Parts: sequence; C-alpha cells; structure tokens
Amino acid sequence: MTLPTGVAAVFPFSPDWSTPVKQLREFKTDVITSRDGTEQRRALRSKPRDYIEYQVLLDGHDSARLDYYLWALQPHVLMLPIWPSKRYLSLSVDAGESVLVLDKPVGDGSQVGDEWVLVNDNQEPEVFALQSISGDGLTLGAAQPMSSDWSKKSAVYPAWRVHVNGDIGASKLTSSVMRAPLSFKRLVGSYEPFSWTAEAELTIDGLEVLLRKMNWNNAVSTEHQWSAQFVDSQSGPFTYELTSSLPVRVYKGTALEVGRDEVSWYQAFFDRVRGRQTPFLMPTWQNDLQLQTPVGLTDFEVAGTELGRFMPTGPIHSHLMLRKRDGSFAFFAVQSIEADYTLGVTSIATVEPWDELYGPEDCLFVCFVNTVRLVSDTLSISWVTDDVANISLAVQTVEVVT
Repeated sequence: MTLPTGVAAVFPFSPDWSTPVKQLREFKTDVITSRDGTEQRRALRSKPRDYIEYQVLLDGHDSARLDYYLWALQPHVLMLPIWPSKRYLSLSVDAGESVLVLDKPVGDGSQVGDEWVLVNDNQEPEVFALQSISGDGLTLGAAQPMSSDWSKKSAVYPAWRVHVNGDIGASKLTSSVMRAPLSFKRLVGSYEPFSWTAEAELTIDGLEVLLRKMNWNNAVSTEHQWSAQFVDSQSGPFTYELTSSLPVRVYKGTALEVGRDEVSWYQAFFDRVRGRQTPFLMPTWQNDLQLQTPVGLTDFEVAGTELGRFMPTGPIHSHLMLRKRDGSFAFFAVQSIEADYTLGVTSIATVEPWDELYGPEDCLFVCFVNTVRLVSDTLSISWVTDDVANISLAVQTVEVVT
C-alpha cells in the first residue's frame, strides 16, 4: 500500500458503537464584556479545529495490533477514516481505474482535494485524493489510479490526517481483550475549509434565525446568570451593584437529527456564526407568552403587569414568533412592552400589524425571539449510529454589539 507523503499509517480500528462517536469542531473567540454587560467579540482562529473521539473493543490479534500502533506510531501522522461517514461502492473498481461510484452521495462539505480511504476486511486499505465529484455526489474521480481491485460493497470513508490527542489508556478485560477510548486531533494544514452549500433558512435585519427545535425527549434547561459586584467593607453596611439591567439567560438542550444532510446543516450553521463570534436570533420555543383577547389598544396583550414591569423593551427580546392556524410561523418586531396598571395588562406594540381575521391569542403557539450567541466555541456531535446524531446546543442572550 502506497501512503501519501507524511502519513505513517492508516488507522484501521473502527468504533464498537457501544458509546456514541463524538465529533467536535472548535473555533476560538475573544469575548470582551463592558461594565454594562454588552459584548464585543473577536475571532482568534482562521480555521476551526476538528476532533473525533470513540471507543474500540478488540480481541486476539486486533488487540495486539492496536498495541503496536500506539506503541510505535502515537507521535506520528495517521490517516483516520471518519467512521460515521461510511459509503459503499455500488460498482466494483479494478486496479488502474480511477472512477468510483457510491451507493449514497458524499454529502455537504466534501470537496476536491479531500482524502478518502477504501476499506475491505480482506485487504490493505487504500488512500486516494479526490480530483472530481459529480453533481449528484455519487461519482468520485480519484487523482491517481487504484493500485488494487475493489469489490462492490467495499466501504469508502472520507479521511483526516490526525495525531493522537494526548495520552491513550487502554483496559485489558482479559489477557487478549482490550477496551480503549481513543481521541484524535485533525492536523491543520493547507487544505481549504469546507465550502458548505447549506444556507440560513431565514434572516431578519441581517441576523440569522435558528428555527431548528430542541429535542423535548431530553430536558431543556434554562439558567439566569446575574453579574453582581459585591461591596463588603470592614465596617458599615453590606451592598452590591448590578452591571446590567437584565441577567444573561442560558438555554441548554440537544437536537436529535436523522440523516447526514440534517447534521451537515448544523455544521454549516456553526461555521456561519463561527462559534461564539456572531449573534443570531432564536425562538425560546417555550410558549412563554400567554396572549389574551385585548382589552386595550394593541393586538398583542398579556394578562397581568409582571411582563411589563420586569421585562422591559430592549435588544434581547427583539421579536414575537407565532404559529398561525395554517402551521406557518410569523415574526413581529417588538417596539415596546408596557404595563397598563389601570387595565391590569401588559401591551406589546409591534412594528408590523396583525394580519389575520382571527386574533393572535387564537394562534397555536406564541413565544419571544431572543438575540443570542453560542455559549461555547465548540460544536459537539454525538453519532449514535452512522446516520443519527445528537447535537448539543447551549445559547445565551446578548445585547448586539460587534
């Protein structure tokens, strides 16, 4: 087997899938917070970092082989198949040929110049670089002819050049059975970052709107984080001051996605916002506005004065989102949120008027749309199978300062 220059070996050990395969993508952002709580954000990394983590369970000869790999090759560059991205050959390929036809499209993010690996249990793996990709993503042109014959149903994977990410600790369950958690870090080289084709589903006033829902099979947590400065002198009273009028509200949850295209959409979104760098809009999805038939002069009205007293108009709660009777979503920019103590209600004035014959209180769902950013510079994707993944999401409210 001929390996690309600089690569010591193809890493052949696939995950046992008893635990998810975790794929991480990471930017780096410098967040500068002023005394009033507003932010400025600056990108510190031109290319994101990529990691992959998984567990293997090996016995007999394979257990010994892994020991050889880690003993001799840990500090060297390895070619790692990206195991959740498996494709199969739909036609056999003979030695000397350079056209590969796959059973499924390569998916978003693949591009000319990427390295791929052919794998079959009965022969040594073969690495090739992409010279072309057909419009439907099913036919790949290799930059060099194949050196071996490859049968139909041979596995085909995109591959990364990686280093072992830190120390590896294996557990010997018996004298010949080994379990090992593995972690790899992709080399940052001259390759171009992925050119995603997935685009924003909606933008409002130049900000992308994240319309994907959380997975309510898992709890969605909400945290309120006040930033208080306490003053406790040697004598005299204890006091404090608040540096902002509203706390930072943090939402944490997961999105369960089926299909590589859906997962790729999140990866493209993450690259668009570049981790913590770029703010966007997101519905709370928590039905936090219980509208009533108005007794005042506005279309949108909530019983009680608490909303107007405790949640004043500002850049965080920028819009209302309503699911209409036909199932579509409508967005209304918030002008003001005011308590009417005479009527005992809170009125929400919007830029756009209500445009249906029925009232907004008859909508199926109503919530605020917040201005947010990601809490972390890392996107975590946990592959449960090679086609189903949980995506961890944590966002926090921000006032828009670039």
